[in-house]
Amino acid sequence: MTTEWDLILAGGGLANGLLALRLRALQPALKVLLLEADEAPGGNHTWSFHGDDITPAQ
Repeated sequence: MTTEWDLILAGGGLANGLLALRLRALQPALKVLLLEADEAPGGNHTWSFHGDDITPAQ
C-alpha cells in the first residue's frame, strides 16, 4: 500500500509543529507527515505563549 503525502515536514520542533497545526486548520484535507528523530516532537524546550506575543492581526 502506498501513502502519498502532500507535504512532508522534517523535524518536529516548534516551527514545524506550528506550521502543521496551522495547515490542519486551513486545509484539513491536506496530507501532512511530520517526521521527528527523537522520542517526541517539540524538542527539549519549554515554550511560553502570552496574549501579547502576537498582535490580533497575526
